[in-house]
Amino acid sequence: MTTSIGGVSLTTDSDSLGALTATKGNVAAADGTNWNALAVGTNGQVLTADSTQTNGVKWGTGIISSHAGLSGLSDDDHTQYLLVSGTRAATSIAIGRVDTMTVNGASVAASLQSHSDTQAVHEIHTASATAAISSAIYGARSRGTGASPTAVSSGDTLFRMAGVGYDGTDYATSAAIDFIVDATPGANDMPGRVDFLVSPDGSQTMATAMTIRSTGNIGIGAAPAFGAIDNGVLIKNSGARVGIRLETTAGATGQFEIYAESGLGTLDARGNDIRFTNTATELMRVGASGLVTLPYGQIKFPAAQNASSDVNTLDDYEEGTFTPTVIGTGTAGTGTYSVQAGSYTKVGRLVSFQFYINITDHTGTGNMQFAGLPFTALGGNAGYSACSCSFVGNVALTAANTLNAYVVAGGTTIDIQQYTTGGSASNAVPIDAVFYIMVSGSYQASA
Repeated sequence: MTTSIGGVSLTTDSDSLGALTATKGNVAAADGTNWNALAVGTNGQVLTADSTQTNGVKWGTGIISSHAGLSGLSDDDHTQYLLVSGTRAATSIAIGRVDTMTVNGASVAASLQSHSDTQAVHEIHTASATAAISSAIYGARSRGTGASPTAVSSGDTLFRMAGVGYDGTDYATSAAIDFIVDATPGANDMPGRVDFLVSPDGSQTMATAMTIRSTGNIGIGAAPAFGAIDNGVLIKNSGARVGIRLETTAGATGQFEIYAESGLGTLDARGNDIRFTNTATELMRVGASGLVTLPYGQIKFPAAQNASSDVNTLDDYEEGTFTPTVIGTGTAGTGTYSVQAGSYTKVGRLVSFQFYINITDHTGTGNMQFAGLPFTALGGNAGYSACSCSFVGNVALTAANTLNAYVVAGGTTIDIQQYTTGGSASNAVPIDAVFYIMVSGSYQASA
């Protein structure tokens, strides 16, 4: 029997027709001269062109059930577009073309390649009304084998995303993000760390620029230790607000804000001023001229002075009380007092003081001194400081003499002196057992 299809005459014998109709799904295929029966394939196979076959077609794998089952797919221009090759243990898929990339001088065996001379773009799209459903990329890692996986260990890198650039010779690493196991894992326990790496100028060797630990701590320049920050940066938030915010808008001022559970603390720049506030209340302002304004008017210094050798540095302020005593230069002795009260203010090294003593008995001998100043006076001649004596009663003086006093350099005592109104030399005052006196003055402390 002769049949004409598309202007081509083909001859089919009765045996071929019988073979064609003998089984459901058989296909008539031409070999260029005759029609022949092509036996039906197995479930899932598709009819594909194959010039090596007598009829020019064959049944091939439709759903890839083996890694060698599909050798290639072609686009409309008959250019090979998708290649699948290898075995189940080592399979590679290439889109566009196949090559071997060299990174930092080492060949990279890629399981999946995508090439484009314009822009290679990969899209992962999910359509879902469920908020928790999203497109996702998982970089999974185990130890052991695919058939028999074992647990990863602390320090294992699970996933890396890297950017490499061609430098004229091969590809060089520029930046990467590593996902790493941060501590010993266990069942339902996989502590994570994220390292951000960059290559410095003049190098292709990446170094850690920032790390986020499983504790939530952030380190810049190096990985922070557990529970602490190595490089002075800690951002922690357990409430509804961020811990630190940097914000500015067109026409507005820059602002640095620190939130706390008890309120809002800010450091912001407004015009030429820098202001510190707490819950919208201004605490301190530094003006453009350097003038510091303290709305609350208080500065607190530490209880233990942090002394400075800089003559322009104020390093201490203190207010307090002390207990003045009367002593003898021969025998210090002890006294009985009805009033014994002193107070002082120390600004830097300058000590201003005053005290009031009312004594009813004393056992000391020699000349009279007052002891118990709150700070040791500066040594040397510069350490002597004059004092003022007032409300003096019952102090025995030589006739026509006047009482005066001075702080003794290098010590915590005051010498009492007397001199005549005519200007003669001053002399010591013998200790007295019953008297009262008020003394005030200031002196330079040794520190």
